Amino acid sequence: MYLLPVELQQQIIQRLDPIGLISLSHTCRRLRHLISPGRGKIVEWLIALESRRTYGPPIYHKTTDGTVEPDWNIEKWEASRWACTACLQMLPHIAFDNHSLLKLAYRKPDSGSSASTELLTSWVPTLRGKKWGKQERLARANEQKQSAQYNPDKPCGYKRWRRRCNECLYQAGLLGPQISHWGGYMGGTRKLPIRRSRLLNFQSPLDRWFPGIAEFLENKPPSFIPRVFRPMRWNTADEPWTMYMVRCPSCERWQELRMFRFGATYVNWKPSHNGLGELEYWATWQGGGLKKIQFDEISCSSCFAAKSGRDAMEQELLEWFDVPAFVYRLAMEARLNMPSCRLHHPNFKIPQYHKELRKLLREMAAERKAQPEALRSIDVATLHLRHHHFRELWERVKENEPHHSTIVETGSEYFTQWLYNFHEAEAHWQWIAAVQKEVRANPGILADWALSRNPESLR
Repeated sequence: MYLLPVELQQQIIQRLDPIGLISLSHTCRRLRHLISPGRGKIVEWLIALESRRTYGPPIYHKTTDGTVEPDWNIEKWEASRWACTACLQMLPHIAFDNHSLLKLAYRKPDSGSSASTELLTSWVPTLRGKKWGKQERLARANEQKQSAQYNPDKPCGYKRWRRRCNECLYQAGLLGPQISHWGGYMGGTRKLPIRRSRLLNFQSPLDRWFPGIAEFLENKPPSFIPRVFRPMRWNTADEPWTMYMVRCPSCERWQELRMFRFGATYVNWKPSHNGLGELEYWATWQGGGLKKIQFDEISCSSCFAAKSGRDAMEQELLEWFDVPAFVYRLAMEARLNMPSCRLHHPNFKIPQYHKELRKLLREMAAERKAQPEALRSIDVATLHLRHHHFRELWERVKENEPHHSTIVETGSEYFTQWLYNFHEAEAHWQWIAAVQKEVRANPGILADWALSRNPESLR
């Protein structure tokens, strides 16, 4: 090709894909001078690169049911890369918000689609200082957009050259508070921007805000995972939580929200403020006060420890840890008590065992009313004994009255879980009670956990 006339070289170059164009421009100085790839050609090269399987599979976001393929929780997400057309880098998913990855116009195209296989460079020889390839590129993008409107579940990515990472958007002054349809202002502030990341499953609020804390504790959790009681999600062990990336104004690094020591204990909570950068959340369970924070005044754990000292960070982490730990303990206590709806169920009127059942149920109901807000070890021991008595009685009912016992067990999943999985809740209650004592006696555990973590990690 080096010996061909310039006109033929230009004709060949126009039929290359963006990857071939950049590769050819690096072969020798003459071709480098002839091609002279500018920023636009580098962007085309990055967009073509991200479509290759080397940088991860395409993402399919089905608008009909909201599902995402591949699933949020698999490791393929960690190995995938996307192109930022502002800083010209291939970056992981944590560097972008969800819209930049899941929206139809920004998704990676399917590896077998025309958007990835028929992508030609827009390079043309210059004539009177004008790039004649712009109109062809816009026409091709418009054609892809029209085809996407008829097939919304097929990714085409016709606006991928406009995708920018969180840091580039921040440097351009495009991040800040935005009015949310559910109330409040999302997006943080201009000084402390907050960007939504992907969904991940966690076992509990404690696992969401303090993942891996068990590695720093002497009391290790049970080997089995406690089940989550939610409508239409029987016998599950986790819940989907939305992850958020926050830019620390001190160290200027994007980190997960948990590194800023605030958050709520329910799944659908969102870090929205009142428009002035103020947010209220439960900071301590005992003593029951809401804590008000100012977004522009907070920083990550590392910067906070460097500025205010390790002791101040330990105290703040301890107050925050107490809330998800207490919620975890209350959840286990609710599973230790027999569901109250079973006490008045008509199917409990089993003729042969009616009096014996009703007596035991009344005793259990009376003991439940007398329970304190937080169960003690002696209260859990009493519940264990009552469960043992009820289980023995219920085995006799199943043996002699199989029809009635089957109706009762199939009628309430809560009752079935309490009957057969009581030991799981008891083991986790004993563990979290021991953890609370250990952490209060040595809050340095929380500081070691916070300072040793990768602040960008979502897990």
